[in-house]
Amino acid sequence: MVAIAPAPFITLGAIGTAVELSAQLQLIDLIRVTAPSIVAVLGTLAGGFLGHRYASIQTRTAKAIEFKQQRLREFYSPMVGHLHRVRALSNLRVEISTASDVAWQKICERQPMPFLDHEKYFAPFKAAIEYDNTQLYAEILPTYDKMVETFTSNYWLASSAVQSHYSELCRFVELWHRYKGQSIPMETLEELEHTEVRLQPLYELLESELSSIRSEVADENGA
Repeated sequence: MVAIAPAPFITLGAIGTAVELSAQLQLIDLIRVTAPSIVAVLGTLAGGFLGHRYASIQTRTAKAIEFKQQRLREFYSPMVGHLHRVRALSNLRVEISTASDVAWQKICERQPMPFLDHEKYFAPFKAAIEYDNTQLYAEILPTYDKMVETFTSNYWLASSAVQSHYSELCRFVELWHRYKGQSIPMETLEELEHTEVRLQPLYELLESELSSIRSEVADENGA
């Protein structure tokens, strides 16, 4: 009789180890297959995120530049333009007045005393004075009105430092209108210190901030 060798005894622990090893091998195979796809998906997501973030930054930058350009276009440039117009006319008035004083003095020195033709010689100088008075109310004061209108309509575009001078500008212009309407005497104006010196801080801020914002826009557009 041939002896039959007994079958090897397999324990439950050995079966469990084999199953676990098989599962690990399958997991490794799965990772090998799916890893490239996962990396590709992650790369796409990362690229999309970075692209979205870059686009958002570009949009915010463009909006910031546009706002600065709006401040220049609708507030600072018109305000400084009106200011320079008034300043140019005022400087010319002073220049003509000074030259006229010298010219009149020379005329008086050449004339015999008594100066019998005084009215004849003084007529063109009187016309110059009348022209200045007309120009004050026909052109210069309306330019100040435009400054007040621009400031009022575009107050939100001004810096807080500039906004603090709004009432001073309104005061200056309103007093001129009251004087023009003969509702306030010159002596009262003098007591109220109705002088453009009080507006110099505003003028300096407008000029300074106009230059600063223009530089910022130029730098950002060139970046």
